[in-house]
Amino acid sequence: MTTPSPKADATKKDHGRVGRNLPAAIASGLLLLGAIAASLWFWKTAFIVVVAIAIVIGIWELGRALRSKGIDVPEQPVMMGAVVMIFGAYFAGAEALVAATAVTALVTMLWLLRR
Repeated sequence: MTTPSPKADATKKDHGRVGRNLPAAIASGLLLLGAIAASLWFWKTAFIVVVAIAIVIGIWELGRALRSKGIDVPEQPVMMGAVVMIFGAYFAGAEALVAATAVTALVTMLWLLRR
């Protein structure tokens, strides 16, 4: 019978039932809140950049989760289209948003045909 070494026990840290590091989660939440508040307070266009980054990360996470279930998502055209939609809607209005959505759908279909 072998006993676990103290070094092996030190690498596994118990973070409670949920398995998350609560102080790190609080720190990252405060950092994100600070970035959002600063972008809204000082330069409102920077908030669009924060939103675009969040959308790209969300699409990446969703694509990764769907891939684990065997569903393949064309991430690249969807990410680019989402960023163009956000910036187009902010700078040019609803017409640009509709056009960007249509172009994104067309490019995504062509991307899938290429496969």
